[in-house]
Amino acid sequence: EKRDIATFCAKFSDGNPIGAEQLIKNDGFYDKRRRMLIFLGKLTKSEKSVVFDFANYLTDAKDEFEQNLSFIYAILRDCSVINASLGEKNVINSDLYKELCALAKRVNNGKINNIIGKFSLAKENISKNASFVLTITNTLLGVWEEIHD
Repeated sequence: EKRDIATFCAKFSDGNPIGAEQLIKNDGFYDKRRRMLIFLGKLTKSEKSVVFDFANYLTDAKDEFEQNLSFIYAILRDCSVINASLGEKNVINSDLYKELCALAKRVNNGKINNIIGKFSLAKENISKNASFVLTITNTLLGVWEEIHD
């Protein structure tokens, strides 16, 4: 598992050794990244109520929103890579490949692009001092609807 963590950190930080080292030293980053994948997976399978669980989690971890958003973007990017049949070696979260494949089957690249747009708009609105809770809840409702159209 240490090799998987090192591989992920190197890919996630674009090969920057300082960035990779900071990730490795960040307590719990590995679990937080996995949690983002679990929540995204639940959005594809579950009732709308999972939106509120995810929003509560992100609100409780508000100080880590940028990092969680980076994890979400990397997961969605990996799903696009999988959908485009570009191979496991091009996946950032290669240690989570099986779980990513399951998620990628449920969201095509058009939906992924729309979901990324929704998160980007949320980030922009939060930076303009919009209510974090309302912005995240509305964004996740939009993501759920995008997935389930």
